[in-house]
Amino acid sequence: MVRESFLSINEIRRLAWPCLSPLNPIPIMAMKKKLAVILFLLCLAGCASSRMTVNSVANPENVPWQALSKNGITIEYQHPDERLISDLLQQVVAGEHAVTEFFGSPFPKSYKVRIFSSRAEMDDFWSRTVERPVASANCWMIASATAELLYILSPRIWLTEACANNPDRESIQNTINHELVHVYHAQLNPNKLWNMKGRTWFIEGLAVHASKQLTARNWTSLKNIANSDARPKGLGDFWGATKKNSYSLSGSLIEYIDKTFGRDVIVQMLSKTTKEELLDAIGVSEASLIQGWQSYVMRRPDAQ
Repeated sequence: MVRESFLSINEIRRLAWPCLSPLNPIPIMAMKKKLAVILFLLCLAGCASSRMTVNSVANPENVPWQALSKNGITIEYQHPDERLISDLLQQVVAGEHAVTEFFGSPFPKSYKVRIFSSRAEMDDFWSRTVERPVASANCWMIASATAELLYILSPRIWLTEACANNPDRESIQNTINHELVHVYHAQLNPNKLWNMKGRTWFIEGLAVHASKQLTARNWTSLKNIANSDARPKGLGDFWGATKKNSYSLSGSLIEYIDKTFGRDVIVQMLSKTTKEELLDAIGVSEASLIQGWQSYVMRRPDAQ
């Protein structure tokens, strides 16, 4: 934070008190001179308030945010996370490059990144901005995104204010990449992903696949599911808020679509707003898509 040096109002009051106090009998001429000085100082104070330069960002929560920019990307943060920001900004730049490479074109619009320094602060923001406000996010929820903003809980407190999240560099990068896919998707979608009903399998599955979050361990579990009666019978079965494998199931489905029907089809699907439109873009029925996915998982080399 950078400020220009001027006298504060309290300092001016302290200087003014001797000539304004009735207990101090100053001659009239001397008093007029001192009053003139005081008025001049007050004028300077007023000018200072309009000329003050503060390296902070205005925000609806009235919290002092600082900002750092690189390659057209602005990251907003607070003082407790100042030491992390340079590395985080580098990871955002790397994530944008990866997402752009996946889709074959740059982000259509600019966006910002905001790092929350506490769970309570992020929950408050979350409750006022999500489609269906909630009292607090689940402990594993450490990031989210819109077409204009990627916001993330500071990795500095993942071990104390989150669960099942390791603050190692790879995990941080995966989280950033995942959310940047959402930003890109939202910028190309007519309703900006706010109404996710019937499309969550695509929205979250795309973010998982494009950010390369599926591991060999995931594929082993997926093979077991695909080979059991618990396998998805409809697209809605790939995603559920309480299903343990929702992310990996959805991500594997998008990988199947990508490898089978091509990246161009994935790009065409970005602007679709209903399940029916998504299936039309792929060019298959829901039953055929699921059957093809099952066969793909069963023969995938990583699925041991």
